[in-house]
Amino acid sequence: MSENQNQNLSGISLQPSPGAFAPPSPTPAGEGDLPKPNPFRSRTWNLTAQMRLLRDDPKKARRLKAEAEADGEVAGPKVGRPKFY
Repeated sequence: MSENQNQNLSGISLQPSPGAFAPPSPTPAGEGDLPKPNPFRSRTWNLTAQMRLLRDDPKKARRLKAEAEADGEVAGPKVGRPKFY
């Protein structure tokens, strides 16, 4: 490195800041507490998430499905005979 480059870097700290490698702090209450989408609802229908719920937490899966049915938002795969035009 030339002498001129060393002079330009003299005011720059090359040490990491104290919090650079610190673990993230927990989020304050109310932040980051967004509800997870219901995989049984028509807008957020997700078969993979449904199967994971049924495997890992069957009670929660039944509750979420019942909520979606009560709101009339139950969805399913779009299967049927193909349309030929």
